[in-house]
Amino acid sequence: MRRLFSVFVATLGAPGAHAVVAGEQSPHGQQQGRADVAAPAAPSPYRAECGSCHLAYPMALLSAREWGIVLSSLRSHYGVEVEIDDATLGLVARQLEAPSSASPGENGRLPRITSKAWFIDEHDDVAASVFRSSAVKGAANCTACHAGAERGDFDDDAVRLPGGQRHD
Repeated sequence: MRRLFSVFVATLGAPGAHAVVAGEQSPHGQQQGRADVAAPAAPSPYRAECGSCHLAYPMALLSAREWGIVLSSLRSHYGVEVEIDDATLGLVARQLEAPSSASPGENGRLPRITSKAWFIDEHDDVAASVFRSSAVKGAANCTACHAGAERGDFDDDAVRLPGGQRHD
């Protein structure tokens, strides 16, 4: 990778937590330095609900508005209908600092972490065949190569590509 992917999150479960790639602004506009993602201090509504189906992605990897779009589109959540009661949805939205309603806008597409410029830059040397492989099954499956992803550890030195290959 051209540069070490590095994000800072105070705790994934805390409102106001922020993440950035070295020297970039976080989606919430704060300028941060380099650090690793910190593991959440305790279970949270976001981790419990979203993490029951997939990795509870670090909340600061999308802006509050983008999280609002995701939460407003749960009837078609990336091709799957998500059922969540209103009270729990409210807790998750507050945790993500997401607006109570948001629209995907003119293009109608949901935000994707894998479409972010920093994500593309960090993974530009990973062959598309790796993402399509049966071991990975898509770029959104962070845990396939980042064994510490559930703890918020995305350190380049710990990346393992399918087949036991080490990533340099």
